[in-house]
Amino acid sequence: MSAEAAVLPCDEHDLTLLVAAEAISQRLPGHRVEIIGGEITVTPPPDFDHGNSLTNVMAPFIAAGLHGEESRVVQGVGLWLPQIIRQLGLAS
Repeated sequence: MSAEAAVLPCDEHDLTLLVAAEAISQRLPGHRVEIIGGEITVTPPPDFDHGNSLTNVMAPFIAAGLHGEESRVVQGVGLWLPQIIRQLGLAS
């Protein structure tokens, strides 16, 4: 699964990023449409191979007892970690 910049033809209209992102979102149900750094990014929904790979990674953690009260093993959760992103130099 990868994200790629989407381009919306705007020959006749000068659309704002928000309006363009909404138009793309309407055309691509199930995709994640985001405005990041002034660009529209479209991420397709996870497919079977993606889910299967995550399950294969999760299974040993669950078997080791890491899915319980003190820790959880889950997939499909988005996390925003601004401190780590800043430390890695990925954001200003």
